[in-house]
Amino acid sequence: MHESENTVTNSKFKEGVNRNARLIVRNISFKATEDSLREHFSQYGDVEEVKLLKKPDGRLVGCGFVHFTHVPVANKAIAATNKKPFLGRPIYVAWAVAKDKYVANSNHIGQKQRNISISSNEDKSEKKGY
Repeated sequence: MHESENTVTNSKFKEGVNRNARLIVRNISFKATEDSLREHFSQYGDVEEVKLLKKPDGRLVGCGFVHFTHVPVANKAIAATNKKPFLGRPIYVAWAVAKDKYVANSNHIGQKQRNISISSNEDKSEKKGY
């Protein structure tokens, strides 16, 4: 198997970037640029890619992704930057999850919350005698 084939078949890698070393950064200042975010995180190790999320009209969402070359470096960056200020705002840094897993987990949590809400409404109805 050639190296390029191995990269494609290995689910941990996407176009040469180690997906396990990917972080999500929340509460990013709207003044931030991909370059400023890259500069901030590069002090902890080699940054492969930075992506700031934008709305369809081009405005920033306040969230982005930072891909490091190695997991230990990404772990060090989380420890050093989570809940620390960046451009005047505290940023929240965590391990990024694949979109399909995030959506599946969000749906699962949403279903649990609906079930809790329904059961608590039933309890209230029973107490009121409805």
